[in-house]
Amino acid sequence: MDDVCLRARTKDHLELTVALTTTTCRSAQAIHGLGWTSGVAMSRLLTCAGLMAVSSKREGKTSLQILSKARIGRMLVDATHSGELRGMLGNPGLAFPRAGETKRPVIAPALLPGKVSVVRRGAAGDYIQSMTPLVLGEVDRDIEFFIEQSDQVLTGLAADVLLGEQSRIEVAGGLLVQALPDGDPEHLSAIRERVVAGGLIPMLREAPNAEALLREVEPEAELVDEPVPLRWYCPCSRERALNAVRLMGPNELSQMVVKNEPVRVDCDFCTSQYEITVQDLEQLVAETTTAEG
Repeated sequence: MDDVCLRARTKDHLELTVALTTTTCRSAQAIHGLGWTSGVAMSRLLTCAGLMAVSSKREGKTSLQILSKARIGRMLVDATHSGELRGMLGNPGLAFPRAGETKRPVIAPALLPGKVSVVRRGAAGDYIQSMTPLVLGEVDRDIEFFIEQSDQVLTGLAADVLLGEQSRIEVAGGLLVQALPDGDPEHLSAIRERVVAGGLIPMLREAPNAEALLREVEPEAELVDEPVPLRWYCPCSRERALNAVRLMGPNELSQMVVKNEPVRVDCDFCTSQYEITVQDLEQLVAETTTAEG
C-alpha cells in the first residue's frame, strides 16, 4: 500500500482525512532503531502530523512536539502540506514489557505526564504556537484534545499501528474527522466511537488502500482533492551543516581552526553525519570576517 492522504466530505458537512503511513513509519523505525514502545509513539505522532498538515488547506509546515517527563522524553515531528514527514525522539530504543497481545498497544506509561506543543508555520514565515497537557498519553487522543481546545472545532482523531514479528511495523494509518459549519455532531460522534481506542485497527488490517479505508469509515463520503502522497523526507544537507557552523562567528571558528580537527554535524531527524574539514573552517573564518567588516 502506498503512503497517501485523502480528503473527503459528507453530505451533512463533515470533513474526513484518511492517511496510510506504513512506509514512512517503517523508515522512522529503521533510521532511529525504534523499540516497539517508541515505534508506536513515533508512528502515531507522524500520522497525526500528516493528517493535520494535509487537512489544513494552507501551505507551510506543522510541527508536533511531545514534552514528556516519563521515559519517552521528547518527540518532535514535522509535516508539510505537500506530504513530507520526518521525526526525532529522545529515547528511540524504548520497549516496555508487553503483557500479551492486545488490540491496541498501550503506551501511556511511557508518556505521562507531559505536554503537547504544536507550531503551525505558514509559507510566508508566520507561525502560531499553542500547548496543552497530555490527557491520555496515547498520542492521537492527546492531539485530538489539542485540536478541540485550540481550534474550537468538534474533532475525532485516530492513529494506529499494527506490529508484526520482532515488533516490526506492518501497517500504520489514521483518520481525522472534523465538523464544518452546520456539521452533524451526532454523525461525527458515531464515527469517532467506531475508530478510537483500537477501532481503526481492523479497518487498517483489511483495507488494501487509502480509498478502501475511507469507504470502510464512511461509504458515502466524496473526495474533494487529489490524493497527497506521503513520504519520509529530511531536507538536511552538507550546505545546511556548513551554514549552521557558520553561525558560530569568526572568533569561535578561528579557535576550531587552531585545534586543527574536523567538526562533525549530526542531523537528529535522519541521523545523517556531515564532516566539516579544517579547510572548510578556514573558508568560513574568511567569509565571516569579511562579512563583519
